[in-house]
Amino acid sequence: MRRLAAGALVALVAYRLRTSYLKERAKIVRIADVPEPAADLLRRLGWTAHVEEHLEARIRPSARAAGDAPKHPLVLVPGIISCGLELWRPGACYGRGWFRERLWGGLGMARAAVKNISCWLDHISLNATTGLDRDGHEVRAALGWSGAEYFAPGYWLWAKILANAAEVGYDRSTMHMACYDWRLSFRNLERRDGYLSRLKAEVEVLARQRGEKAVVVGHSMGAALALFFFSWCEAGDPGWVDAHVHAFVSLGGSLLGAVGPLGAILSGEMKATAMLGKVNELIDSQMSFLNKTQQRDIYRSLGAIQRPVAVTIFERFVV
Repeated sequence: MRRLAAGALVALVAYRLRTSYLKERAKIVRIADVPEPAADLLRRLGWTAHVEEHLEARIRPSARAAGDAPKHPLVLVPGIISCGLELWRPGACYGRGWFRERLWGGLGMARAAVKNISCWLDHISLNATTGLDRDGHEVRAALGWSGAEYFAPGYWLWAKILANAAEVGYDRSTMHMACYDWRLSFRNLERRDGYLSRLKAEVEVLARQRGEKAVVVGHSMGAALALFFFSWCEAGDPGWVDAHVHAFVSLGGSLLGAVGPLGAILSGEMKATAMLGKVNELIDSQMSFLNKTQQRDIYRSLGAIQRPVAVTIFERFVV
């Protein structure tokens, strides 16, 4: 819960900076061009390097080297909280005018959190019994490359990998960003969205069009999801992985579990947010209407974060 609030706060700061200096944006091409009040805030929060990287990324990569061309198609599976989430059926506290507004990621998240933080938390949480959206609203993953390029302006996720892939010839016909609703358990991703079936079909299309097997790249929990996807495919279609996947690349994959979410599930507290210092104090002040039990219940409703914890417990205490 506190990590989610921290994300909302990051987007809020980015939103304020954008609103204050919208007219100056076209003049900002390097970090030295950032107005001093904004530059001072970036230094205090330690975000100067992130913004500098963002400014560099705004310049399209140079022309690809002669003769460079992609061989194997790429399938990218982002990690937890990396994919944007959109409001597809907003609850009454937001209204119909918020259709497809970002609930997670980008400046839209800041607007949603500032408008009504209680409403935002209600939408980001899941039904603790079904593991799906709560009654009265629907939230879905933002699809495509834009779904996981940036978390907020200056805070890149997959943007640099996409830019470098484009440098050697990859484009939409040879690369697929497999975004998903990272709140859901892996089985519910297939049950509600048909995610595994769609991903299987996408890999088959890429491999057929290129005449080469695909390389699947999974980051963090996305690596675990990719392995689950392979097992799911093999259970229904033996030999499918060998026929369609050339290699699997794990980028910091949580293949042996993760202890980070354990505190959140047990008590509603997150160790990671303690390092935020004054920012964490601000989060606590904004979250004062929720006690630790309520925060814990919200975390427990998110089926996705329970999987790495379960793997960790099994590896450490059972095996």
